[in-house]
Amino acid sequence: MKSFILKVILLCFLIFSCTKNKLPNRKDYTLEDKLKFTNTILKFYVDDSLVCNHLSNKLDWTSFESGFYSEEGLLLEKYAVDMKIEDIESQMGSFILNDNYNEFFPNYRLFEEDIESRSDSIFNLKNNLYYTTLPIFTDNGKFAFVGFSVISSLLSGYGEIIVFERKNNKWIEIERKQIWMH
Repeated sequence: MKSFILKVILLCFLIFSCTKNKLPNRKDYTLEDKLKFTNTILKFYVDDSLVCNHLSNKLDWTSFESGFYSEEGLLLEKYAVDMKIEDIESQMGSFILNDNYNEFFPNYRLFEEDIESRSDSIFNLKNNLYYTTLPIFTDNGKFAFVGFSVISSLLSGYGEIIVFERKNNKWIEIERKQIWMH
């Protein structure tokens, strides 16, 4: 009888361990994780000293949505086939930075977007103005998508979606999809 119980326990343990390995390896990313990731993107892709550069205080996916879903980009088909649209939409919301979160972007002056500064300051910026988004992660945490754009003092610039893959606990850029250019 003891050997039968022992066999049943071992069999249950074996079945549980096999099914556990087949469960998706989903990682929940906190806002802090997303802000750190975004700061890393900015540090990597911005030229020269970051000290005098401006970061939009609104990290927003709105201008990148069409490129993300477009047939030309095929980003979702290529990297996130099984991801549900509602999961993506829930990650796409805009996020307004405030002084508490500026600690994640210590090398940037936050650009306040109001009507008054919009008309004057963009033309008077001596440095670039960076817009970025919080990253969107695939369900398994293997890929991340970040919207990134730059506007220079003469309103020239570009916008793109950058795709990253997680390999050996490091994020590596694997593709860029240009959304707009002036």
